[in-house]
Amino acid sequence: MARRRRRRASDARSGGTAHGDAAAESAATEATPAKSDEKPKRQRRGQQSASQPRPGLGRGFWLYFAFMMAVLIPLNLFCLSNLNQGPGDVQEVQESPLVADGGPREPYATDPPTSGARALEPAAFGFHASTIPDDVQVANLCAGHVIVHFNPSGGAALEAEMNRVAQELEGYDVVVHPDAGLGDAEVVLTALLVMQRLDAYDKAEVYNFVRGYSGSRPVAELCPGGG
Repeated sequence: MARRRRRRASDARSGGTAHGDAAAESAATEATPAKSDEKPKRQRRGQQSASQPRPGLGRGFWLYFAFMMAVLIPLNLFCLSNLNQGPGDVQEVQESPLVADGGPREPYATDPPTSGARALEPAAFGFHASTIPDDVQVANLCAGHVIVHFNPSGGAALEAEMNRVAQELEGYDVVVHPDAGLGDAEVVLTALLVMQRLDAYDKAEVYNFVRGYSGSRPVAELCPGGG
């Protein structure tokens, strides 16, 4: 009897272990598909996000950006070259379109002008006994000329000196004329975007300015339509 009881107990333990192992294997089998289901879901979410369009700046923005760079970079290079090329102070930039006589135009930012609306034809080189109109002056500046403005209040002596300067600088693109709007300055020198004021006439300063800027060619964006 004792042997039978011990054999039954052993069989019961063996059966319980086998049943536990079967239950564990069944639970593992049920858990495995759950893990495999996660990967396709993640892949589907990734595919959905990839298919959605991403916001961008648009073609119009880049066309506008390219246009502005094409205009501003040459103009900035021109201004920087002027800063290192000669004396005088760089003035406010105004576009200098061609304007017919009597046509509408914006007020000039400086007096005398260094940019702005310009006439169709520049004045001839050399000495002028009368004041050249502002739009004609800008036409000269856009053509790369230098203008020497002298104050009529300086009298006959200054006028004679200016006439002599025009003759001595005949090989340069220089225009000399009287200008009653110079204020206290006796001589004012202008080139495109550049001005130098001289309280008293100084021949060396005039020659230095002329040699620095005479013959310089502006970028087309600043003086459209030719110079």
